[in-house]
Amino acid sequence: MQKTMHLRQSFKKLTITKLVCSAKKPSAKLLNPESLNFDKLKNSTIMSVRNYLEDISHELTVSRTVSIVCTLISSVFIIIVLALYFFWRKRFRNFFFELGSLVLIAYIPLMLTAFVINSDESALCNIYGPLRVYSNISVVFWIGILARTVQVTVKKNLDETDLAPWKTGYLLVGFVPGVLSAVMPFTGGGYAFIHDYCWINLLGTEDFIDWFLLLGFYVLPKIIGTLIIIGYAIDTLSYLRKYAIHRTAPEFKLLVIYPVVFVLYNPVDLFVRIYSTALNQEVPYWLTLVYLLLRQLQGFFYCLAFVLSPKFRAGCWKLCQRRKNDELAVPEEMNDPLPDQQRSSLLGEECVTICNIFKIEVKKSLYQTIG
Repeated sequence: MQKTMHLRQSFKKLTITKLVCSAKKPSAKLLNPESLNFDKLKNSTIMSVRNYLEDISHELTVSRTVSIVCTLISSVFIIIVLALYFFWRKRFRNFFFELGSLVLIAYIPLMLTAFVINSDESALCNIYGPLRVYSNISVVFWIGILARTVQVTVKKNLDETDLAPWKTGYLLVGFVPGVLSAVMPFTGGGYAFIHDYCWINLLGTEDFIDWFLLLGFYVLPKIIGTLIIIGYAIDTLSYLRKYAIHRTAPEFKLLVIYPVVFVLYNPVDLFVRIYSTALNQEVPYWLTLVYLLLRQLQGFFYCLAFVLSPKFRAGCWKLCQRRKNDELAVPEEMNDPLPDQQRSSLLGEECVTICNIFKIEVKKSLYQTIG
């Protein structure tokens, strides 16, 4: 057996040696550069590069078009809503309309930066970047404030006089964290042009401070804020599910727009920012379009809380008609609630109001049982 294996190996070595010795030298024609078709190779390469650039140019054009169109839609609605609200704000006397207007004001810097063509100049990035960070963080806190106020108002049946003293504290909570988050990155690497977007600079750095600034002043506030807003919304709905709701004001139902839009947008925003900034990767084209649509249409969706409100539309109609009446003609269902005794007599003592601001009425028998 061993002799057979030895013969096979010897035969294999002999065969390889013959093949190597009998191999022909490479042809001079193959080694001649003039024989290669460089023109064909050059043309195919140029066409490939040209097609790639055309695809990139098309994607950029579509992205910018989507961004600008959505921004224009939001801008028109925000301008109209804020102008009408501040003209009639003394007559509306609605604390939640005021919070909604502050959400729109906080969103404006993020919306306006979409009109500016991005540039790789650091001076411009140090302007656009802080505006975007401030707007994102400020909106988080304002919607968190709104969700918390709705929860407390519904559970404790607060009225406008109870909420009025909170305004000063709300202004500090709504604006200061956003300004702080926008300024803090300047203590590290500042802002840089990263994948067609001016943002917190993490490129080529291993400094702990830069990562701490991104996580501590942008990522964590957004994650915590989203969880808190979801928690407030669930707690409010859980409280109301204890009762058999007979009627609520349209304004109360429209407030659900704020947490829904916020929760849809922020996970996408966090993923895009981490994917492009921290991981330094190009965002997929389809995700870019989704991100732009959600980001730039935020203002439009927030405006729907005003536009779809019967009370706000009645005020707008009054303004268009230019009537000289001192009071707005609002729908009957939006009038001030009647006293409890008078209301209970009209409803045959079947319902009771548990929240006057939102006119939430529940069946009296179930209310007494739970109470």
